[in-house]
Amino acid sequence: MQDRPKNLSPKDVLFTTKLLLTMHTIHRGIYFLILASLSLIPCISYSHTGVKCTRAVQAKTNSILWPDQPKRPFDVLKYQLILDWRKIFATKSQKFSGVNVITIQVTTSTPNILLDAGLMFIDSIAINGNPLTTIPQPTSDQKLIIPLPLNLQNSGGAPLTLRIGYHKDLDSNLGIYFFPKGSYDDYDKDYTTEDLAYTMSEPEDAHYWMPCMDLPYDKAESEISIIVPNGIEAASNGVLVSKQAYSSNSTIWNWKSDEPISTYLMVADASTFIHWEDVHQRSTNPGDTVHLDFYAWPSDYYQDSVTDGSVYNAKMALGPTSQIMTYLEAHYGGFPFVKYGQVPVSPFTFGGMEHQTITTIHRHWLKGQQQGIAHEMAHQWFGDKTTCETFKDLWLNEGFATYSEAIWYESWGGYNWYIGCLRGDKAYAFFYDKVHNKLPTYDPPADDPFNNALTYSKGACVLHMLRRMVNNDTMFFDALKDYSNAFAYTTANTAQFRDYIGQRLGLDLYEYFDQWIFEGGFPIYDTKWAQNINNTLFLRVNQLQTVRDHFTMPLRFFAYHGSAPSIDTLIFENNLQSQSFQKNLNYTIDSLAFDDDALLLSEYVIANGDTVNSTSTAHSRLLRNSPELAVHTNSDQNSDLIISHEGKDLICKFKPRTTEGVLELYNSVGMKVAKRIVESGETMKSLSIGNLSSGVYFVRYSAGIVNETCSVNIVR
Repeated sequence: MQDRPKNLSPKDVLFTTKLLLTMHTIHRGIYFLILASLSLIPCISYSHTGVKCTRAVQAKTNSILWPDQPKRPFDVLKYQLILDWRKIFATKSQKFSGVNVITIQVTTSTPNILLDAGLMFIDSIAINGNPLTTIPQPTSDQKLIIPLPLNLQNSGGAPLTLRIGYHKDLDSNLGIYFFPKGSYDDYDKDYTTEDLAYTMSEPEDAHYWMPCMDLPYDKAESEISIIVPNGIEAASNGVLVSKQAYSSNSTIWNWKSDEPISTYLMVADASTFIHWEDVHQRSTNPGDTVHLDFYAWPSDYYQDSVTDGSVYNAKMALGPTSQIMTYLEAHYGGFPFVKYGQVPVSPFTFGGMEHQTITTIHRHWLKGQQQGIAHEMAHQWFGDKTTCETFKDLWLNEGFATYSEAIWYESWGGYNWYIGCLRGDKAYAFFYDKVHNKLPTYDPPADDPFNNALTYSKGACVLHMLRRMVNNDTMFFDALKDYSNAFAYTTANTAQFRDYIGQRLGLDLYEYFDQWIFEGGFPIYDTKWAQNINNTLFLRVNQLQTVRDHFTMPLRFFAYHGSAPSIDTLIFENNLQSQSFQKNLNYTIDSLAFDDDALLLSEYVIANGDTVNSTSTAHSRLLRNSPELAVHTNSDQNSDLIISHEGKDLICKFKPRTTEGVLELYNSVGMKVAKRIVESGETMKSLSIGNLSSGVYFVRYSAGIVNETCSVNIVR
């Protein structure tokens, strides 16, 4: 799902780069389609059950929003749903009637079946064809408790069937929505052109339009039939099995999902749509195809001459669907379903919602929004094919889809567009982290369950950092394909993803997930460097954050040198709060930058002492050059003068003499810049070098017949 802010938020303000990207697709109608030709290597097969969690998830859990609760003692195998929406269009309200036939397998002995149901009246219930004489109604906490006969209460028996008739009389937009023609959309500042009915269930609103088990972990087969007045087009998940007359003035549309589905991904849409089709040739199997369904109001379909993004143009906006699918297939494997559709609606609270095989999008996207189309399509792999086990694991859906926006930009705009998109995500994550109390990505906060900064933006950054850590795109994306296949058409939690992908990549990712997913905050680096006369680089890294002692991450530095200049990437594995590194080079560094490729979700101290973060794009983010790290001298340990350094001082040591001596410091042109008297018997004097510029200096010590000179190279 992609949130749509009603007004400009801090995310919009900070998302400078991302907004510019969006302007290209929305307001200018420009479409760049540079599809990368990638060599696809066959995936290695891994068993879903072969990867087990070996350590308990350590996380700050939000028990208010997503309470830990045991799974219910039954498994829903199938929903057969009939929605009679004729009353909706006749009364222009949300009032309708329905029948849900639910096939259930009891897995643990239980005296009743506990379903979710709200804002509805139950008209009838039959168990295996036998009607109940006393019909239970939803409780105040929206539970429907159906008592089972004694002979059906034990596990291991044959599946049982519940036939539940119900109706909804409350006039409210919750779970099911109706907007009459002429409704005002405050976001678009425009009016709707047709009557519209649709459902929207994420996270747990499906039980407002059908009795069900409204939790994401329980996937089931699904058949949805929708009865609407003649002239109304109805759409739903899966493939259209049949369309036939229901009465003289109504039609029933029968849809069937081709794969198991979670209730929050089930949908029904109905309006006076124009429907058109296309075919996508699978790039992973050119002999196979994906059926494409598109819907739009007549006013948006027939207006196809203006392509500058100023008006709704359904054919222009949805035209690139197959091209986007080709690129995502190159990264994630073949599209996981036999069909993919898109239905624009308005008003709509969100930008888009990834209903399985048929995404609901905001009508505004018909002015051009490839970024959003890529986001929602990516959910078909990550969210629909492989679904988060609980909404504590929501980042497994939204982080992947948001990251897919960046790789879509990379497909036609190249690496700079990819990084630009991620810089926008990082900016939002930084802003949110500063304002709120360093919350973890796992288990989002109760007041903002679909938290853009944590589950969307930071989730995308976590995948970006992992990709760069692996530093092998074939290996990284093959691992994601294998994960998707190992958990295909079922669910996964964060620990399962961590363990599976870690094994697949040959990495221990426990600490990585602890610091980036199960805990909040980010590292703050204070890094100093210097280079001596032998071109040895000295590097000191201090982590200043308070959220944890240290983050273990590879740190990437960029050494600029030469007249061209050449740029070398230097990588150091930082796994301590305070750590020093040393590396011999064959050139003199002119300047050194940190994290120029925006790898890390971090802040760091730059040359002038300011703290910046990795949303910056300028190469001026140079580290502080610290002479105290590299003072090279040519003094001999057996000579009368031995020089070392401590902080910003040269420490000059000499043998004790009975006569007074002189310690002098000269620059490279022979100018005396410092002088100290050495008293008889003294063995040490210090010379401050804190205000000296880089260069070669000479220290001379004279006392009686002793006259020693030592050269010193100061690097800033």
